[in-house]
Amino acid sequence: MEDPVYHYVVIDDNESIQSFIIQVLNEFDWLCVEQSFGNLSDAVCYLKCHEVDIVFLDLCLPDMDGLDIFDQLEKMPYTIIITAFADQFSRGVCRKIGKGISAFIEKPFTSEALLNAIENFKRSRLKGE
Repeated sequence: MEDPVYHYVVIDDNESIQSFIIQVLNEFDWLCVEQSFGNLSDAVCYLKCHEVDIVFLDLCLPDMDGLDIFDQLEKMPYTIIITAFADQFSRGVCRKIGKGISAFIEKPFTSEALLNAIENFKRSRLKGE
């Protein structure tokens, strides 16, 4: 039986961060990038029509607070928060943990931090969470 392929999107207004995430994760044949977005509005439109397994979500976006996505989508995929403003958003993040936040990575981050978050995702899928 073949291992499943998990699909993800990146939502970050910094194209370097988008590229870094995609580059690091390209080495895994069980991960497939679907899209990357620089704003939340386009991402929400996409996610309402397409099912993905993982969302990498920046909290500070040009059009909205990244946490607004939780109010706009009925069901959230496994969500990995990526932000440079951890202290500023910690209260809002704590309120959304029950709604789908699965991991938190503070910018600047290394490929190791990203890989740890992905390994946690894979372990959660193997456990059936």
